[in-house]
Amino acid sequence: LGYDIWEGTSMASPHVAGLAVLLMDYYRAFDIYQIRDTILTFVDKLPQFDGYVASDGRVNAWWAISSLLTPTGLVATSEGPQSAELRWTDKATGEAGYIIERKAAGEASFTEIHKSTVGYTDGTANYTDTGVTAGKTYTYRVRAYNSIGESPGYSNEASVTVPLKKKSGGGG
Repeated sequence: LGYDIWEGTSMASPHVAGLAVLLMDYYRAFDIYQIRDTILTFVDKLPQFDGYVASDGRVNAWWAISSLLTPTGLVATSEGPQSAELRWTDKATGEAGYIIERKAAGEASFTEIHKSTVGYTDGTANYTDTGVTAGKTYTYRVRAYNSIGESPGYSNEASVTVPLKKKSGGGG
């Protein structure tokens, strides 16, 4: 049995179409232009493709799919009456930053309180909310974004009650 080596658009098209379907399934709110932009943006840039293909690179399914993975593991804490600290796990590989939303106890809906312009790469991301009131309980959620769109969902919700005074350090 011999195997032929095929190349060109006949072989590239099925790969790109397959990636488009994967993206359409994960990023259900994206329109066809956002799917196209994701495919063209998150490629492996290669000099031999410069000027030959629109993206100047080869498709990278992992990078495209993971570009806006939903943040996970959101935790909210507060050590004192003037702030709440948020931490979450950054899963996205192509985010420009994160949209942080908050609602106070008794409020019906979340309000955007911060949109970062710097993304985080594979690790723990954090934010300190200084717009809180001592004694109130707040619930937070986080979403990744880039110039193409937003992650398909929000992180888990995390709540914290801001203490009336600074917590003591313990010790003895």
